Amino acid sequence: MIMTISKYTGNRKMNFTILSFALPIMLQVFVTGSINYVDSLTIGKLGDAAVGGVTAVNRFYAVMSAATNSIVSAAGIYISQFMGAGDRKKVRQSFRAGLILTVLVTVPFFGAAMMFPTQIVSFFNRSPAIVAAGASYLNIIKLSYGPLCLSLVISNALYSTGHVKIPLYVSGSVVIFKIGMNLVLLNGVGGAAPGTEAIAAATVAARLGELALYLYLLKKRKYCFCTKVAEVFHVPKDLMKSIFVKAIPFCINNFLWSASNAFLLKVYGARGELEYNAFAITATLHDIFVTINGGFGSAVSILVAQKLGSGSMGESRDFAKRTYGVSLAVSVALSAVMFGQSGLIGIVYQGMSPEVLAMARRLTQLQALGFIPYQMGMHGYYILKAGGDMKSIVIMDSIATWLIQIPIFAFTAYCTGAGVYLLYISSQVGEVIKLAISLRLLRRERWLVNLAGT
Repeated sequence: MIMTISKYTGNRKMNFTILSFALPIMLQVFVTGSINYVDSLTIGKLGDAAVGGVTAVNRFYAVMSAATNSIVSAAGIYISQFMGAGDRKKVRQSFRAGLILTVLVTVPFFGAAMMFPTQIVSFFNRSPAIVAAGASYLNIIKLSYGPLCLSLVISNALYSTGHVKIPLYVSGSVVIFKIGMNLVLLNGVGGAAPGTEAIAAATVAARLGELALYLYLLKKRKYCFCTKVAEVFHVPKDLMKSIFVKAIPFCINNFLWSASNAFLLKVYGARGELEYNAFAITATLHDIFVTINGGFGSAVSILVAQKLGSGSMGESRDFAKRTYGVSLAVSVALSAVMFGQSGLIGIVYQGMSPEVLAMARRLTQLQALGFIPYQMGMHGYYILKAGGDMKSIVIMDSIATWLIQIPIFAFTAYCTGAGVYLLYISSQVGEVIKLAISLRLLRRERWLVNLAGT
């Protein structure tokens, strides 16, 4: 038994290496994403309609983020593996490909936000007050989508090449600025209370500042992936095609995963404004912890990908297995923090009704208990990602979600008289099943692939 467990736990040196690499990335992705969460928390003081509207917009943003992250993830696989192989030229070409494809993916979402703001918000909730607040917010916040996605490409390239602290410093500076702006707005400007438009404008300014900092650093420090503007389109067709082909399943998978979250929000919206707003708070808090977990998973994925790029399959297999021990420790810690901070909901969301706050607290506590199987299942996702095993990722994530998790939830919602808490529990049953599927797919070892060709 001890021998079996030891296969999935690293020694002290290995665990320290993983955590020292992962912690800056975890903090960075949390800080980057927290700009949206800062808006949600600030708007929580403005009442139920504002929270509902901004949550709906953030669900739309999550779909866009899933699409752009697909490109960034695919490019990151190649950057990490070529970095492991020591091929700097290919690292630069992979960065350029990611930059081009990310811009192409972002444009349609910006166009949709520009032309159909009311329809986007009303898809999640038809309350006139929620739709009005959300549409006003979306009309401004859409201007942040371009700078955000470009910053995402740069930060991903930085930590894929080992510069894990730089994105943290940049994003930390920007979030401090954003919190300061929100505090000013919350206390009123010229005696007037802020609206969702003012808070969105502060976010746009923060995103532009973030991109400006990254561009300044790229010009000053000349990282190995840096490229001249004139050379942005100098990408071999076969490499562009390879990244694009890898990105398509990522995109489909992430879109379906985001769509499943949007479906959950829509079902709660059909139950009534009480359930909708309570779940909106819970979903916002859940996104924070998913983001932190995603930073840890990305770090593991980069480390495994670099080992795969070096050509050592046996070492890569061993290393990947041993990351499970530290992953379990991280998931337990995050679960405990999530459960504990449920008591702060009433303080943060002071403008919400007592009924909404009480329901949100209980849902958050249930969410914390289900976070461990979710996180462990996603750990397998990030190992599969390191080797570009997209078929397995789609099976364990999207297909399992839509063929198992969503049907269980939909049956409970529409065919039983289950209350809101049992309804939430039903949505978590699929996470345990997805964990079992991910472990099965990992044992097939289709992810043990050297994409760098060394």
